[in-house]
Amino acid sequence: MNGVVLSARLPNHRGANWQTKNSGEMIWYGMLAKEETPILKPDTAPVERVSHEGERASWRFHYLPFLDGCRAISILLVLGYHRMGPVSEWIGNLLSGWVGVDMFFVISGFLITSLLVQEQKDYGSFSIKRFYSRRCLRIWPAYYVFLFVVGVINPGRPSHSEIAIDAIYLTNYDLALEWGFCKGLPHLWSLALEEQFYLIWPIVLWFAGKHAFRMGLIAVFAVFIWRIWLLFQGVSSLRLEAAFDTRIDCILFGCLAALLWADPNTQQRIRSGLSGTWVPPILAAALFCSAQTLGNPHDPTLEHRVLFWVLLSPTFTLLFTVFILALIVQPASAVSRVLSNPVLVWIGRLAYSLYLWHAFAWGLAAEFVLKRLLHWDEAGPLGEPLRFGAAILVAAASYYVIERPFLKLKNRWQRRAPACIGAGPEAQ
Repeated sequence: MNGVVLSARLPNHRGANWQTKNSGEMIWYGMLAKEETPILKPDTAPVERVSHEGERASWRFHYLPFLDGCRAISILLVLGYHRMGPVSEWIGNLLSGWVGVDMFFVISGFLITSLLVQEQKDYGSFSIKRFYSRRCLRIWPAYYVFLFVVGVINPGRPSHSEIAIDAIYLTNYDLALEWGFCKGLPHLWSLALEEQFYLIWPIVLWFAGKHAFRMGLIAVFAVFIWRIWLLFQGVSSLRLEAAFDTRIDCILFGCLAALLWADPNTQQRIRSGLSGTWVPPILAAALFCSAQTLGNPHDPTLEHRVLFWVLLSPTFTLLFTVFILALIVQPASAVSRVLSNPVLVWIGRLAYSLYLWHAFAWGLAAEFVLKRLLHWDEAGPLGEPLRFGAAILVAAASYYVIERPFLKLKNRWQRRAPACIGAGPEAQ
């Protein structure tokens, strides 16, 4: 793929109008690297009709801050599940905080697929080489600096074998197949799974072409059946939870939603079905209730495991996917405005860094500030706010010092939109 632009042969719908607004920069996320969030703009703003290759026109992306707000909620749930302190732990247990990872997965699938479809519609093809280059510039700098800090500057924890497994993004399979290497940095499993998705999905889109939605839907059902079969074979919870072949359906839910939204006819039906002002708050309440009923995926009882993987987890993922579409249809709704709060948006932008560095930051706060400097018990009342503050500081340093300089380099790997569309220099 030396400089070759591969045609994805995705459906090129006539009469659909795309309009671009620069999002400023892209943020990967995984757990999540994130795309800082160009999204298909809903019809609350005027649609600009443009001529491109004859009569072809299309919807284009605009930055929607409430998606960063969703990321903020997701990372806060995960921090609570990872036991930052008594308050966050209570919230994480109440709302099954681990589902924050599932939310990240859905958002990533939606954004990545939307960007690829947009590029296909703009140019008649998308460049796999450019896509990989942008992903590497977004993901790798902070990730490998993190591995260097925890594995080289702090030798002996984790082991060199674990660092090697983490470096090639196989942490999820180390946990799922019980290789036994990754004991110090198990949270990197979700980043490994997303990296595997980034590697495979553009190629799948290229080969699938206009059959991408059908293939994605078949893949979701195949993963569902495969996971149930493994469940009754008595595999471990980590085998079901961490492996690409048993969890990729969460990301595919977002991919399928993006493909549906990109089709003008389907998009109109989505708008009609989600246009009521009551839809976003009802879906938010349904998500809250669903999260409360999920329970723990590591519950050893067969009855709970079957209920969880067959019904509870897929229901939550589907609800969140529909919730994203509802926010896009109604970006001015009360729920959208709450999620667009500047503080939530900022935390959402730091979510990748927070997820990557939080355990390391907590260790620094507990060991050097609480124990050595203040001589206080790390389980005391100041432990939780200190951990959270340390995580924010380290994540912000990673974002502004390490990640943003590389984000600027991504411009070299972005294709310029046609002048008549008026895309900004960093538009994707």
